[in-house]
Amino acid sequence: GLHVVSFVDITSRKKEEESQRLAAAVFAYAKEGILITDTEGVILDVNQTFTEVTGYRRDEVIGKPPRILKSGRHDQAFYENMWRSLKEQFHWHGEIWNRRKNGEIYPEMLTISAVHGVDGKTQQYVGLFSDISEIKDYEQQLKRLAHYDPLTGLPNRVLLSDRLQQAMAQTTRRGQHIAVFYLDLDGFKQVNDQYGHQAGDECLRQVAAVLKQALRRDDDLAARYGGEEFVLLLPFTDLPGALSVAEAVRQNLAKLALPHIGSLVANQVTCSLGCARLMPEPEIPSSELVEMADVA
Repeated sequence: GLHVVSFVDITSRKKEEESQRLAAAVFAYAKEGILITDTEGVILDVNQTFTEVTGYRRDEVIGKPPRILKSGRHDQAFYENMWRSLKEQFHWHGEIWNRRKNGEIYPEMLTISAVHGVDGKTQQYVGLFSDISEIKDYEQQLKRLAHYDPLTGLPNRVLLSDRLQQAMAQTTRRGQHIAVFYLDLDGFKQVNDQYGHQAGDECLRQVAAVLKQALRRDDDLAARYGGEEFVLLLPFTDLPGALSVAEAVRQNLAKLALPHIGSLVANQVTCSLGCARLMPEPEIPSSELVEMADVA
């Protein structure tokens, strides 16, 4: 008899099945959060990492728009630009702040890509994101180390220079004056010599607390310039107002018997205070203004 044997090459089908299994494994085990939406932005699916990062279970977000994650930190223009990029370039990448289910706002690095069908039309959008809270925290720590004195918590010389330059640039635009007070502690070396550096550090912290209390508004700045030297930056419209702040600082410092370490009370630590002021017209380096206050 005649036997007919037919063969069907299923290589391509096997490859497609393997590709689908691989995609499913990536979706399930990826360390990035993944969400898939339709062309209208309605969530079709999310992975386990999405749940771990946001706190939302899969069944709580399926069928809902991603706006349930909105933090409120971005304006409408931000989202309009995002959608414009997706429509025109089929891709968007950037930092975004979202809100977890518990209300906590967190930063993430997000990439959104359009998925096209065989007809070339967009079928879905796939978003991949990573929680970058730890990176942001580290950046803030580095920024604080670069701009603040770790002992007193006051701005350091670097931040003072930056703020002083900003204030000087505003003198002409706003007709605003600037008063720079240079404060130097007298007798500080004796505190260190007699009671040790721990007592000296406490002395500096107490002086910093007095300076912070003397500030009137956000534009005012108290900085540790170095050692036992401090600088007050006070924008003002009338000099008596700035001088009254300086006098209040002097009086409060005079009341302190610094420092108080256990039963130890150092001899009275006094301060020398010099002032330099800048009118709207002159243009001089910011460092020179501080030096003028130091000389005064």
